[in-house]
Amino acid sequence: MVDKNHKGEYKIYVDTGGTFTDCIGIDPGGRQTRLKVLSNSSLRGTITGVVSDIEFKIHESWNLARDLLGGFYFRILPGHYTGILIKSYNINTSIITLNRPLPEKPLQNQSFEFHLD
Repeated sequence: MVDKNHKGEYKIYVDTGGTFTDCIGIDPGGRQTRLKVLSNSSLRGTITGVVSDIEFKIHESWNLARDLLGGFYFRILPGHYTGILIKSYNINTSIITLNRPLPEKPLQNQSFEFHLD
């Protein structure tokens, strides 16, 4: 199917470094979006509140348009535990829901990380 409203192409530029990967996207209208992510495929943020033993309000800078985080692993930094997965992320309330409680209760303003493996 051809999209008759499509007036150009998207351009994506990626520069992978040792710690960070810089990404630049340019839409068909020429609008530019820049994003810097960790090169190890993880996303980091900060817990700003505890809702329940499996729900946390967070601060992040990824600006997701929808929940893409289900199935990612979650850990409080510098924790080394495994098996805790993100069930969902509500982009409107900034609340993540985990598949089970964390081994330790996180503190407000504590850093966390999402990762794939």
